[in-house]
Amino acid sequence: ETYEPSIVSRIARGSVAGRGMGLLSVFRSIGMFSGNLVFGLLYFFTSDVYSYTYAAVVAFAAAAIVLVAGRSFER
Repeated sequence: ETYEPSIVSRIARGSVAGRGMGLLSVFRSIGMFSGNLVFGLLYFFTSDVYSYTYAAVVAFAAAAIVLVAGRSFER
């Protein structure tokens, strides 16, 4: 909950900080919608194993992206 906004606040400073936080919210919402849609379709039409595997893969990929993106900015 707080790691992504802290990265965005380091990337988008000054007068563009609000825009950066807004874009973060937009992309979080798009990701939640599309992720839940795919998860629900997999769960409904296939086995629950496929839907939870999809969720785990996406979660690990998102964590890796956030960690890699956060390393390149000052603390």
